[in-house]
Amino acid sequence: MTCRRSSMSHADFRAWLADSSAVPSDGRMAAVKVHDVWLAVVAQVHERIRSHWSDDSRRVWLPMQLGLTPEQHDDQAEVDALIARVVGRPFTRGNEVTYLHEDRTQIEIARSLLAARDYHVLWVHDYAGQRASRAVDRIGFAQTANVYFPALTQAVQRFDSTGHLTTFLIFLDQNFYEPAAGRLWMTILGDPLGAKIHLPSGNDSLEAVLRARQQALRDAVAQSRSLQALAARHGGEEWLRRTIKVHVNITQPSDFTFRSHRIIAGVPLLPDNLMRDHRKIAFYDVTETEPFRGGMVLSGVGIGEHYATPTWEDRGILVRGPAVLEVRAAARRLLKLNNFADDEIPPPLRETALCRNCGRAAGATDGDNVASSEVGRALQVHNEPGFGRKQASIAKAMLYTLAPRGSVIIAPDGLWLDSNWAGMLAGAALRGCRVFVVGPALANAPAPGFPQMSRTQEVFLRLLQMRHEFMQEIHRDGGELRVGLYTATNDVNDIAQQAREARAGIDRYPWLRDLVPLAPSVLAVLDSAPAVLERAGYHPFVLGKDEKPRLPQLHRKTQFVADSAALARLAARPEWREVMIQTLIARAAQAQRGTKTGLYDDTVTTAGSAAVGRLLQAYDASRPAADSARLTFYFTVGTQNQDPRGMLLDGEALFVLSGMSAAVGLIDLYSLMARSTWIETEAELDRLLPPYKTWQRRLGRFARLVL
Repeated sequence: MTCRRSSMSHADFRAWLADSSAVPSDGRMAAVKVHDVWLAVVAQVHERIRSHWSDDSRRVWLPMQLGLTPEQHDDQAEVDALIARVVGRPFTRGNEVTYLHEDRTQIEIARSLLAARDYHVLWVHDYAGQRASRAVDRIGFAQTANVYFPALTQAVQRFDSTGHLTTFLIFLDQNFYEPAAGRLWMTILGDPLGAKIHLPSGNDSLEAVLRARQQALRDAVAQSRSLQALAARHGGEEWLRRTIKVHVNITQPSDFTFRSHRIIAGVPLLPDNLMRDHRKIAFYDVTETEPFRGGMVLSGVGIGEHYATPTWEDRGILVRGPAVLEVRAAARRLLKLNNFADDEIPPPLRETALCRNCGRAAGATDGDNVASSEVGRALQVHNEPGFGRKQASIAKAMLYTLAPRGSVIIAPDGLWLDSNWAGMLAGAALRGCRVFVVGPALANAPAPGFPQMSRTQEVFLRLLQMRHEFMQEIHRDGGELRVGLYTATNDVNDIAQQAREARAGIDRYPWLRDLVPLAPSVLAVLDSAPAVLERAGYHPFVLGKDEKPRLPQLHRKTQFVADSAALARLAARPEWREVMIQTLIARAAQAQRGTKTGLYDDTVTTAGSAAVGRLLQAYDASRPAADSARLTFYFTVGTQNQDPRGMLLDGEALFVLSGMSAAVGLIDLYSLMARSTWIETEAELDRLLPPYKTWQRRLGRFARLVL
């Protein structure tokens, strides 16, 4: 295959020289010779990588530097254009983005349900019915009883005046549907008018709430003259039950008659239920003609109490604008993958034609004439489940491998099982990038089983060994490679204690100040925040409770790429002080409201967003021209772990912010780094992430694709 492709490349290049190039005829032979040598180098690199991954060609990634010169990928517009060319879709401008902490995501999902007027899609891998103890999951209950039922009831009450019913859809992956007892809620939501409400014993009060919500919905239907008239013509009670409901779709259903040797080489009997949909998204009302009509929440959490406790370290993003549109296309692809025909796609999800005047507004794209600092430039990409397209993996790999010398890459994740990602980051350090990798200590790991953690320990050990073995080469080119373990001890929703913990970490690691040189006035906010909050009677907002005591669990998948000089200039801006103050005020206020008014009766403040806007405007007005000529900032939020499953098998989603908007997550990542322990020796690694026995390591390597 390689020889045939090389021959085709030879022929194509010669044809281009003769037909389309401006190379004089007497110089074409020299050009052919140079091309032949270059092609031989590419083929050699490909063969070495392919032989290393002899069991799986999907892991082969050829560095794009083999086909690009450094000046072709050293600024923001160039990298944006390269990513767009590969994924087949450009970045869009003008998106509105709100960064969400873990205690906000469940609330924003709930709010989106109540805000929907045309349609709403909840697309998650887990909607928990019961917890590990088999107790009823309180968040699953609250979303069902206090959000879905009221949303359905309100939609019915609007029908007489609007003539339109909101369509509610759920896409729930089967992997957790049974073990997490998702059937409990899906059975009720799939037939809210007729379902018999029966919860496990000892939940009489919850049953009473659900029955009251169900009766309120039944009363609204009975009082709707328009619905009753339609029911009389189309089938009565049965028609109403088919119409007034949440359309539940259990995706990726297991079929053990489909087995493949392609999932793990050498094991011919693995069934297709290993291919999951791991996406966690809620979106509503957006169409191609009206991209700002609704919005999208993308995060790392499903619906469940364990995702909303004070020990679950996660993040999400709330988006309005043209970048949301890709989720509609992804939803259509998912339905077709699950055997929907084109005419079976729910009407609200079918593509709407762009009008002549609004096409540019809906899909406004970047070009060379667009300033690289423009706020709101974004791209949404997905991995399809199974052997489908893996655009999220491609976009992330491009960011890692195209980041030019002098870039900073901050990459935390809760599951480091794939040496591909680690190898790309180590290679970036050797190119002259400053790379900071963060994973969980064993006590802070959301998946602490030995198959996962033995593999994580191996990956981090190799990174640490590479840091020492190649230190001279890395430093010679201005690079840096640091390995951190997340060792936070204070609840992730306690902003006062987090400020103390972060401040102590900044003092413990002076190089953090060099990396992100915050002004003294900004650091002073961290110093004073705990006392100010405590005097004001601050108490952390608690949405969910852990069944067993545990340390904070690192589950976030937010990553940051920046030019070192641009990062230093942005971090030094005094406006960060106001951003931090407004963020603290907002989170403290949300904590007070949340404990009083429940799951969904809350609002996101705009003061923090306004402060960020002023910061970015001030930076843009004062930045040197050199910043405009270089790659500046990227920030990603997604569902994908640093594991083979996320790279190769599972459905995943990634939201990429390009340009100054990427600064939205800077201080939060800085706090994460300060609350981590940075490893210098193998003894330190072994203390926080102990080595495993040989048989455990071997099993972890073998099973890394299916964990």
